Amino acid sequence: MREMDELAASRQRFTSRLTAGFFVRFHMGLIFAGTVGTAVIASRLLLVAGVHSLMIRYALTVVGAYAVFFRPHTGVDRLRHPDCSE
Repeated sequence: MREMDELAASRQRFTSRLTAGFFVRFHMGLIFAGTVGTAVIASRLLLVAGVHSLMIRYALTVVGAYAVFFRPHTGVDRLRHPDCSE
């Protein structure tokens, strides 16, 4: 009987850890999808705008994707520290 209680407690710990980590994984997945989507859209728009040099288009796309990737983190910092001057 004691083994069954330990198994149930172990299962409960595993379930709670998995549930707690799901939100973080989901949030990171959204940030990653937004970053990749921005890169694809930016590359396509630059191609339509006439930027046919792959090196220039790649550089501008990477800068735009990084900006989207780091943007949510600056918003979180502002929520944590509302008296921040920036």
